[in-house]
Amino acid sequence: NTNKQSYEFNLRGSSALKLNVLMPNSMVFGSVNPAPVELYAQTLYGCNDGQSICYYSTQDKSGSYVMFYDTNNVDGISTQRQDLSSGNHKYYIQCIDAGGNVAKDTLNFNLNIDTSAPTVSRVYQENNMLKIETVRGSDCTYSFNNCDFSFAEGTEMSYANSTTHATDWNKDKTYYIKCRDAFQNEPADCSIIIRPSENFLSD
Repeated sequence: NTNKQSYEFNLRGSSALKLNVLMPNSMVFGSVNPAPVELYAQTLYGCNDGQSICYYSTQDKSGSYVMFYDTNNVDGISTQRQDLSSGNHKYYIQCIDAGGNVAKDTLNFNLNIDTSAPTVSRVYQENNMLKIETVRGSDCTYSFNNCDFSFAEGTEMSYANSTTHATDWNKDKTYYIKCRDAFQNEPADCSIIIRPSENFLSD
């Protein structure tokens, strides 16, 4: 049978697909074990302005690649959550667009998991202020009653997300202090209890 009806056939050229952003690509911190880590890939160019389907693998072998959970988006961004333990991690990333353009790259990062509460390393009085220092950036609150208070119920110390924390000095009060880091690690009791005396913490 002769096909007497013609049809239009279009060919469209495209530039190479490019992996523009891959994350994480250095040190990652977590507060639970295993820790959730988001793999992030963004593609550009190709036949659909970066829109592509991305896959990941830890082996770079045929049949080992798994499609990202959220992929084939018009903005070229693909994401995938992984729950990982501490240590070095390596992922092979492969993205393919509708025109068959392929972009490949490798992710390398180190995951550091710390589930401990921040520790107070120094206490001193300065310019009529009580100051404490923590071993890493944190927020601190306090109560004059006891350690039986939630972090949100306490009075905030200044310099949030810092290693130095300060509040007004009152030699007649006992300070019950709790410190919490960016991963919400905090002590079950107090980080430190400070009971001032006449000769305590002089400059």
